[in-house]
Amino acid sequence: MGFEWHGARERFDQARLTTLERDAAGRTVAIIDFTLTIRDEGYYAPLLSRRRFPASDTASYVGRGEFLVEEGRWKRLSGEISIQAKGVVRVDSAYRFVLEPLEPARFLPLAAE
Repeated sequence: MGFEWHGARERFDQARLTTLERDAAGRTVAIIDFTLTIRDEGYYAPLLSRRRFPASDTASYVGRGEFLVEEGRWKRLSGEISIQAKGVVRVDSAYRFVLEPLEPARFLPLAAE
């Protein structure tokens, strides 16, 4: 038996260049702040029934990235991802993270066949 979603979605996406600075190696680093949020409010309806199950969920990411301008790659990305859901399932969780490269990425040439 399947369910059909009926509801409204709100979305907020903001990425803002906060500053440009030089790191210890003299590279230009763009500091970018992110706020991304999506919210759903509505209900699930079984396809073969008139019942309705109210539900809502919100997922968001708030973070900061350090981007190496001349190299075209991320130096560091950190933030928090959170998810809240009510209705058919209940979820309330948040995760903090920091991503940094362990070593510079290597690009391998593609072999022509």
